[in-house]
Amino acid sequence: MRLQDAVGPLVLIYLLQGCGGEAPVPAQSWGPSPETPVLSEAPPPFSLSEEQAKGKVVYETVCWSCHGSAGRGDGPAVQAGSVTRPRDFQASPVSSAEVRRMEAAFRATTSSLDPNHPHMANVLGLMDEEAFVAALAYLPALSYPPEIPGSAVAGHTTYVLRCQGCHGASGKGDGPAAATLHVRPADFTQDTLLASRNFQGAFEKIRQGGGGVHGSSMPAWGVMLKDGDVWDLVAYIGTFQPGVFSPPPGGSR
Repeated sequence: MRLQDAVGPLVLIYLLQGCGGEAPVPAQSWGPSPETPVLSEAPPPFSLSEEQAKGKVVYETVCWSCHGSAGRGDGPAVQAGSVTRPRDFQASPVSSAEVRRMEAAFRATTSSLDPNHPHMANVLGLMDEEAFVAALAYLPALSYPPEIPGSAVAGHTTYVLRCQGCHGASGKGDGPAAATLHVRPADFTQDTLLASRNFQGAFEKIRQGGGGVHGSSMPAWGVMLKDGDVWDLVAYIGTFQPGVFSPPPGGSR
């Protein structure tokens, strides 16, 4: 048996370092040093109420499989053909008044459930009334803002993964990669398209990328993201400017 097979590559490196007369590298040196700054994460688009926060957990545990992460009715169960496509909450946002009506209907009876969605009967078997009502309360937050077919909550996740590196946690175009670019990333707190509520223009700008719009190196996100994901980004970056959208349901920016 070879020594490498017996002790493994990492242990072998350790032994070789010891044979060379040098002190082994401390285990903690493999990670970031204590001086390494921790990058802050872009804030959520708005704070959730206590009930909405509970509903978010329920939704992301049970409901997303059919309704999708942004509530478009495109969850994995739908994509697999296991259930028929449910309501698109972005095309038809849920209002607080509608939530109250849905709560009343649920408490009155469950026999009026849509027969085209038998999966709901299974869902109701997985949660109690309190959890179901909390999930309903979360829907207006998930479909916010009602002005466009995008979810700021879903857009926050995409922004952190795809956009924050250049545009920064505060949306001011001061991300860690901004200094390496020949064109400064957009400052969403001052963006004129958002300020004028030209949401279609903001959508096209993100979708087409910087090369065809303003000469920057921003990718054409429409090649990599679905239109719904791009709308989610518009929904999220719009929250960097107060007053662009109507007030969020149940919470605050």
